[in-house]
Amino acid sequence: NTEIGMTPIEIYRRRLENAQTLMLDCQIEAADYRNMKAKIDPEIDRLIRCQIKTSEKNPEEVKVIEFGLYYLCNMGKLFTTATLEQKYRMIGSTFPKKLVFEKGHVRTIGEDEVPTLLIKPDTDLRNKKTLGQNKSDPEYNRVIRIGFEPMTPSLEG
Repeated sequence: NTEIGMTPIEIYRRRLENAQTLMLDCQIEAADYRNMKAKIDPEIDRLIRCQIKTSEKNPEEVKVIEFGLYYLCNMGKLFTTATLEQKYRMIGSTFPKKLVFEKGHVRTIGEDEVPTLLIKPDTDLRNKKTLGQNKSDPEYNRVIRIGFEPMTPSLEG
């Protein structure tokens, strides 16, 4: 079979060429060829559009991916040379929850938020924390995005 290893566009083009050859050899009527061509041409056009669409890359998306790879590969050096404000941003974007100090070590709370939201559907996540809040409450470690402690204006923006 000659169609093995061919792309769908190549297959449709080959079929169209075969139909044209049959018409030129008077094995099929010109009207039959036109009907076949009317069915095959739109399919070829659709496949070409799909191929072009999937091969195009958004230049902004490429820039973001390149920056992300650069950032990840050079995070240590970037943090070392960063200003205090840039360090706050880097830590805040890396650790979206408060850092917890236990026995001289730092750790983050790694709870999955989805079950928490399913268990407590009435909890308003935007409320400010109150003093004396229960430390076992999953919302206790949520950082309110208004700045850093001690309170400073938000660096996001």
